[in-house]
Amino acid sequence: MSAEGARYEEIARFLRAEIASASPGTRLPSESELCERFGVSRMTARAALQILDNEGLIVRRRGQGTFVAPARCPGCWGLPCRSPRACAAAA
Repeated sequence: MSAEGARYEEIARFLRAEIASASPGTRLPSESELCERFGVSRMTARAALQILDNEGLIVRRRGQGTFVAPARCPGCWGLPCRSPRACAAAA
């Protein structure tokens, strides 16, 4: 594994910890903030964010930033829950 590969995985682990203690909609560090904090290229920071995006943990909005994704609901087939009351009642 290359050093860059290890770095994007390290950043993804850091962000997962941030996400675990944050509520949905919380803004996460930008690509440039991650570059500065970890001393990596923008491509490496972007790769870390892409992993989390693929896992459904973040929502990226062009021009606004990256945010913690809404909670996933098993009753909604793993999609963001649109009706928490209905899902809670069905459980």
